[in-house]
Amino acid sequence: MEEYLTENSDEVRRMLSLEWDDETYERVIKAEGRAEGHAEGRAEVLLEIARNMKNEGAEKTLIKKVTGLSEEEIGAL
Repeated sequence: MEEYLTENSDEVRRMLSLEWDDETYERVIKAEGRAEGHAEGRAEVLLEIARNMKNEGAEKTLIKKVTGLSEEEIGAL
């Protein structure tokens, strides 16, 4: 929690200065959930692309360039 508050201190200050109600809380929670789901989905897609490229015999350097994954992540596939 401390890390989040530190990294997002400007947003936290703005949120604390506003009137906070259940509707606002629900909107924020939903937005955070959507962002988290999007990030997880993107990561899964990149892993699948890397896995397919590896199965097709692509070089690790090309897979790294295309997906942005580390050599360790690619090696673990």
